[in-house]
Formats: sequence, C-alpha cells, structure tokens
Amino acid sequence: MYSPAFNGSSDLLPMAKYAQYVIEWADQDPETNYLRYDSLPMTAAASYYETTQRVQQALKSNPKYSKPVFMLISEGDTVVDKYFAVEQFANRFDNPNSQLIWLGSNPPLKARTTAYNMNLPEQRISEGSHMAGLFSPSNPEYGVNGKNRLCNNGQGAELEVQCLDGATVWYSSYGYVEEGKIHARLTYNPYFEQSLASMQQVLLSD
Repeated sequence: MYSPAFNGSSDLLPMAKYAQYVIEWADQDPETNYLRYDSLPMTAAASYYETTQRVQQALKSNPKYSKPVFMLISEGDTVVDKYFAVEQFANRFDNPNSQLIWLGSNPPLKARTTAYNMNLPEQRISEGSHMAGLFSPSNPEYGVNGKNRLCNNGQGAELEVQCLDGATVWYSSYGYVEEGKIHARLTYNPYFEQSLASMQQVLLSD
C-alpha cells in the first residue's frame, strides 16, 4: 500500500459527490507535462471520495486483517489522511511481519516501522511527498534526471515560473515553502531500494 487513501485529508471532499454535477473541475491548471498531473476533474474527486467510503466500510466489517501488509507513507503527504492510515496499520493489520515505511523523521508509530530522514540537503530535498514513494531515482519520467518537473507546487506564480524556466530547485510536498528556495514536487523515493527490500520481506513472510 503506497499512500493508502483510506480517508481524504480535505474536509471538503464529501461535497465532491454533489459538486460533480455542477462543477467540471476541482482544480484546473495549465498542464506543463504530457502526464497531466496538475488538474483534477470533479468527477475524479467524487470517485476518490466514494472509494474512501467503501474502504472504511470494509474496515469496519473486518476489524482485523491477519495477513502481512506492506505500507509506505510520506510524512509530507497532504493528499491522504496519513494518521488515519497509520491507525489502521497499528490496530487492524496486526501481523507481526507487517512493515510500515515512513518517509520522514517523526513516525507516529514505532512498532514494525522504519523511518527514513527526508531532510536531505545534499540532494536538495526538503521533505517527502504523496507521490514520491512509487518512483525510483532512475525513473525516466519522475527520477532525479526525469523529463517531468512538477513546478505547480503551491508556492506562488513567480517562483513557479522560475522553476519552469530551469532555475535550481529544491524538492518537497505540495505547499511547502521555505525562504530563499524554489520548490518543485518531489517525484521519486531516495530510499527506493530499501523500500523494495522491505516489501520483499513482507511478501516472502509467512
């Protein structure tokens, strides 16, 4: 499970199931790459909310899940309710071989958890992000030298333009701001190999 969407982080998300009939876009921005990550149709937001509701119903009807679970969450995630996901890991996914990878220095759970520091100035990384866990640093689209730089990062139009124009950037989750730095979205996991090794341990466990 990568950034599992058991629950959304926005209190406005439940309104999407009604708003989809009158509003086309939850967020629409000029697309700067062909993978079209920057915009969100309202129907997609509504589908996301519906999925979280089904997942929560399934969790309620199955208090415990006894098989091993691998879960990876970024401390900087602003999309999913990361603490709700951790609560499910702690209380429902109780197999001793389950593992939680926490991309950040302050994990809310200690047992069965491995935390990795995401303040990596030598790599110009300020913190992790929602999408970073999935991708290798060598990924041709989203890696260190990937073709796609996500400059729409909640930092204001002026810094976004500088990012798009090729300025030296740091990397973070959406909305992270630090004086004197331009931030693009972190789109890869600097601990990708370690994460895969942990996942393999879970998959091979009894």
